[in-house]
Amino acid sequence: VSRYKAQRLGDRIREAGYGATVAWGSGQRGSVGIVSATVRRQEVAAVCRLADEVDPDAFVTVEEARAVRRGYMHITQREK
Repeated sequence: VSRYKAQRLGDRIREAGYGATVAWGSGQRGSVGIVSATVRRQEVAAVCRLADEVDPDAFVTVEEARAVRRGYMHITQREK
Protein backbone atom coordinates (compact mmCIF):
# COMPACT_ATOMS: atom_id res chain seq x y z
CA VAL A 1 0.00 0.00 0.00
CA SER A 2 1.50 3.31 -1.07
CA ARG A 3 0.07 6.75 -0.46
CA TYR A 4 1.80 8.52 -3.35
CA LYS A 5 3.72 6.03 -5.50
CA ALA A 6 1.42 3.06 -6.16
CA GLN A 7 1.25 3.51 -9.93
CA ARG A 8 5.03 3.78 -10.19
CA LEU A 9 5.40 0.73 -7.95
CA GLY A 10 3.02 -1.31 -10.11
CA ASP A 11 4.88 -0.20 -13.25
CA ARG A 12 8.26 -1.12 -11.73
CA ILE A 13 7.05 -4.58 -10.71
CA ARG A 14 5.77 -5.15 -14.26
CA GLU A 15 9.05 -3.87 -15.77
CA ALA A 16 10.81 -6.55 -13.71
CA GLY A 17 8.63 -9.19 -15.39
CA TYR A 18 6.05 -9.82 -12.67
CA GLY A 19 2.30 -9.27 -12.84
CA ALA A 20 0.85 -6.45 -10.74
CA THR A 21 -2.61 -5.02 -10.21
CA VAL A 22 -3.08 -1.46 -8.94
CA ALA A 23 -6.31 -0.45 -7.20
CA TRP A 24 -7.29 2.61 -5.18
CA GLY A 25 -8.71 2.82 -1.70
CA SER A 26 -9.19 5.05 1.28
CA GLY A 27 -6.84 4.81 4.25
CA GLN A 28 -6.77 6.53 7.62
CA ARG A 29 -5.05 9.61 6.16
CA GLY A 30 -6.68 9.73 2.72
CA SER A 31 -6.39 8.00 -0.64
CA VAL A 32 -3.95 5.15 -1.09
CA GLY A 33 -2.88 2.89 -3.92
CA ILE A 34 -2.99 -0.85 -3.37
CA VAL A 35 -0.60 -2.95 -5.43
CA SER A 36 -1.11 -6.72 -5.57
CA ALA A 37 1.47 -9.08 -7.01
CA THR A 38 1.38 -12.86 -6.72
CA VAL A 39 4.88 -14.30 -6.94
CA ARG A 40 6.63 -17.50 -6.06
CA ARG A 41 8.03 -17.78 -2.55
CA GLN A 42 11.63 -17.52 -3.77
CA GLU A 43 10.80 -14.22 -5.54
CA VAL A 44 9.25 -12.46 -2.53
CA ALA A 45 12.51 -10.85 -1.38
CA ALA A 46 13.22 -9.44 -4.85
CA VAL A 47 9.74 -7.91 -5.14
CA CYS A 48 10.01 -6.47 -1.62
CA ARG A 49 13.33 -4.85 -2.62
CA LEU A 50 11.58 -3.27 -5.62
CA ALA A 51 8.91 -1.87 -3.30
CA ASP A 52 11.57 -0.43 -0.98
CA GLU A 53 13.38 1.20 -3.91
CA VAL A 54 10.22 2.85 -5.25
CA ASP A 55 8.60 3.78 -1.93
CA PRO A 56 10.51 3.15 1.29
CA ASP A 57 7.35 4.15 3.21
CA ALA A 58 5.08 1.58 1.52
CA PHE A 59 3.12 -0.76 3.80
CA VAL A 60 4.01 -4.28 2.65
CA THR A 61 2.37 -7.55 3.63
CA VAL A 62 3.26 -11.04 2.47
CA GLU A 63 0.53 -13.65 2.42
CA GLU A 64 0.60 -17.26 1.34
CA ALA A 65 -1.53 -18.07 -1.70
CA ARG A 66 -3.08 -21.48 -1.16
CA ALA A 67 -4.08 -21.75 -4.82
CA VAL A 68 -3.61 -19.63 -7.95
CA ARG A 69 -5.75 -19.86 -11.08
CA ARG A 70 -5.32 -17.87 -14.25
CA GLY A 71 -3.64 -14.48 -14.36
CA TYR A 72 -0.01 -13.75 -15.06
CA MET A 73 2.85 -15.43 -13.22
CA HIS A 74 6.50 -14.61 -13.79
CA ILE A 75 8.35 -17.84 -14.54
CA THR A 76 12.01 -17.89 -13.57
CA GLN A 77 14.55 -20.11 -15.23
CA ARG A 78 16.05 -22.54 -12.74
CA GLU A 79 19.81 -22.77 -12.79
CA LYS A 80 21.16 -26.14 -13.88
